[in-house]
Amino acid sequence: MQFRKGRTSPWMVQYREHGLIKTRSFEKKIDAATFESKIRRNRQLTEAGLEAPKEQILFIDLCSAWMRKRQVSNALSSVTQDEMRLRKYWLEKFRHRPVQTMTTAEIKEQLDYIQFELNHSPADRNRHRALLHKFFKDAMMDGKVLMNPVSMIPLIKENIRNVKTVLREDKDIEAYLKGMCLEGFNNAMIAEAMVWTGARVCEAVALQWGDIDLVNGVVSIRRIEERAGGSKIVQRTKGTGIINSEDECRMIPLFPRFRKALEEHFNRTKFAKSTDFIATTPTGEYIRYDIFKDAHKRAIKTAGLHEKVTPHSMRATFATMAKKAGYTRSEIREMLGHSSDAVTARYDKKDIGHLVDKGAKIGFGSIASPKFVSIVGGKK
Repeated sequence: MQFRKGRTSPWMVQYREHGLIKTRSFEKKIDAATFESKIRRNRQLTEAGLEAPKEQILFIDLCSAWMRKRQVSNALSSVTQDEMRLRKYWLEKFRHRPVQTMTTAEIKEQLDYIQFELNHSPADRNRHRALLHKFFKDAMMDGKVLMNPVSMIPLIKENIRNVKTVLREDKDIEAYLKGMCLEGFNNAMIAEAMVWTGARVCEAVALQWGDIDLVNGVVSIRRIEERAGGSKIVQRTKGTGIINSEDECRMIPLFPRFRKALEEHFNRTKFAKSTDFIATTPTGEYIRYDIFKDAHKRAIKTAGLHEKVTPHSMRATFATMAKKAGYTRSEIREMLGHSSDAVTARYDKKDIGHLVDKGAKIGFGSIASPKFVSIVGGKK
């Protein structure tokens, strides 16, 4: 867009159409800017192959456009994981296929291949199915396809693991934290942060001293370690988009146990500036997730806990402890940063310890009761 002084229509836009350079003049700048934006948008669509008739739009072109659109509104980690799934399992098979010709039978066949031939779990198969369902649903809303072929593919039953991955007992929590101490004070601080703030591991490793407000007793969760995006610390929170200011973050109360651990760690660390990470390597860098995960596995083994206890289990442990202490589900949801109470319900596991204690106190079901005689080991 150019301005030509002294002309009746001073604003000029040059563009290329069918190999020829054309110009259009406008009296107002806003009209010229709108036309230029429209031309640029049409060129982007053409380059992506999305201006072609429905039956000619290729799967790879629509995938590229869809992923670019999602990067604006989604957390980088989830977008990168979805892009990995598309590249590794779907583009290889359907890369140059017109999207309109992809059938339910072909997609189901690929899902079966992922589950049975590649030995993926039923849950992972359902994730692939949900990804493709969202992809085709958005394409249908944009008028790129006439129907969603994934709608006819049902979700399959996932294996329910009755494994106790949530640490409910104080002795188990103490054993885990003690095991992490044996892996080094910095690893222990990440564990303390997860247990007493409910932070995800990618948030705990990114905590800085400036995120701790000792005066007001608040911990600010404002960044994550972007594992899927090259292990970079970015100003972004999981699932809520880009952080635009220092005020946009999740606030967690600074509970006494975590405060004490922070004070002790502050006195022994060499990196205690506000911009330093709380848990660091010997050179002052943050501890990568894969390094911490290895330390976590060793600590779980040392503590004698189940191997299925993951770093993310500490988030559910925090929610369960908070519920047991008297916090409501809505308050726990606010601390964990969930979008609804339904999500939080999967974290604050039911605890019946108070019922067990009361039963022991009142002697309910006692074998000494004269009203009931057990037939086990007795005479007929």
